[in-house]
Amino acid sequence: MLMQYSILALFITLSSNIRAQQGNCILPTDSFVCTAKAATLPESVWAIEDTIQAVVGGGTNVAGPSFDQVHIIDQNSIPFIIEESGRYKLCQDITAPSGGNFAIQIRTTNVHLDLDGHTVTKAAHAGTSTRQVIDINGANGVVVENGIIAIEFSPQLNAASTMNGVRSLNSQSVVIRNLMIAGINTDIFNLPAGYTENAVRIAQSNSVTVQDVQTRAMNYSVNVSNSSAVEVSHVNSIAVRQAVFNGITSSSLYVHDTQGQFIGQAGYFVSQCTSVLFKNCIAETSNFNGFHVAASSFAYAVGCDAIACGQSSSPGGTCYAGFFFDGQSTFFGAIDCAASGCPGFGFNLQADGTVYRSTATMCGGGCGTAGDGFISSVPACWFSNNLSDQNASAGTDFTNVNSLLVAQSSDLDGSNDARPRFWHNVNR
Repeated sequence: MLMQYSILALFITLSSNIRAQQGNCILPTDSFVCTAKAATLPESVWAIEDTIQAVVGGGTNVAGPSFDQVHIIDQNSIPFIIEESGRYKLCQDITAPSGGNFAIQIRTTNVHLDLDGHTVTKAAHAGTSTRQVIDINGANGVVVENGIIAIEFSPQLNAASTMNGVRSLNSQSVVIRNLMIAGINTDIFNLPAGYTENAVRIAQSNSVTVQDVQTRAMNYSVNVSNSSAVEVSHVNSIAVRQAVFNGITSSSLYVHDTQGQFIGQAGYFVSQCTSVLFKNCIAETSNFNGFHVAASSFAYAVGCDAIACGQSSSPGGTCYAGFFFDGQSTFFGAIDCAASGCPGFGFNLQADGTVYRSTATMCGGGCGTAGDGFISSVPACWFSNNLSDQNASAGTDFTNVNSLLVAQSSDLDGSNDARPRFWHNVNR
């Protein structure tokens, strides 16, 4: 069972390794001298990791209930409803009818479902309802693991339909791990506009862990709404139509050691969320922002990479970024992150936030005259110990609405809240 902590306690400390290096210099220049003052940051930055791990970190230790008897599921059992606690195991590959709402549904507590290396296939339905391959519905203490889930595209599908590989709805203490979830016979980037395939869908649930999952040809790898205490780790995604991780109106979201390539929209997206940590995540080749935080609070990216993100940036159009924080967000930032080869901006802060010990390399050039390594349109942002290198708008890589350059503002002491705070940044 996961430990429940007050979210207010979340904002005490960030990772000890960052805190221990406050006065150190990591940027590649012999003349660059760092001081303790250079790393003075808002208290909210030393805020998120320890307590988020306390809130959501217990899920990966769930081993599943221990029962002597193992219930076997075969093709003749499908669709199969689990209404009794215990261990369940597939004995063969199974295919579910396209017309049913699920292949396997779990409705009770303390269930361990082992796919045992087998494949569960379900065709997308031509109707307008939501269907799932494995459905965890109103359950508590569930583990689903060890197999392949395939969603088969149907040319007759309805644009308003949704298919989920694994769904957790109104459930808690759920672990989903060691799975491959893929769309087959699917051109994911040319499906009907309203049709959605989620590898993992989490809704109205609490304490959910998604671990060691590979996804291919999905709209969303992990799609979360109205949930709390969700940990996503070691998810590897290729060909994602919308986002690797999508979080809406949720809290205590910890996404780490996860990567996605060839992403149709944003790599990682959260909106109206509280207490979010992206750590050691990679977004590579996305059309929109690599990491996008909208209308959220206490949301940080630590040790994350945005590579060739914002490919849809265009002169006169939207200028996307490797890391984008919108004007409705509060207490947020990027620490030890890198944006490289992003045609728009490396880091774009539209509200008061923090960028610390991060790099922007070879960004810009895709939005006409716009394109910077680091940009902010508001006062009182914190830029400290960052490196801007070989970006398109050379000499204006640290800019804000007042066009303050790092060369002019690196000596600001931060006492004037009407200006952004720049300390020991390098532009070359």
